[in-house]
Amino acid sequence: MDKIIISDTSCLIALINIGLLGILKDLCKEIIIKGRTVAKSYNLKIIGTIGVLLLADQNGLIKDFMSTIRLLVTKRFRVSDKLIEKLINKYGSK
Repeated sequence: MDKIIISDTSCLIALINIGLLGILKDLCKEIIIKGRTVAKSYNLKIIGTIGVLLLADQNGLIKDFMSTIRLLVTKRFRVSDKLIEKLINKYGSK
């Protein structure tokens, strides 16, 4: 991936809180920070923190996706029960 756009600081803070800020530089060559509204006005795809972690998992940068999600939740990152259920159904509950 050439670049990733961070729409607000919540993704950065979440990755710092779980010790994974470094995965951003491993995922892309360039990191751009823009507001979500500005990103949408350029028709940029928005994936959020979970999406960044999923990309990291797909690229072998994290060992266990669901364990990382659980760690994120213990650090007070808000994830809906419905999304957690979808993630468990798709990726298992390891």
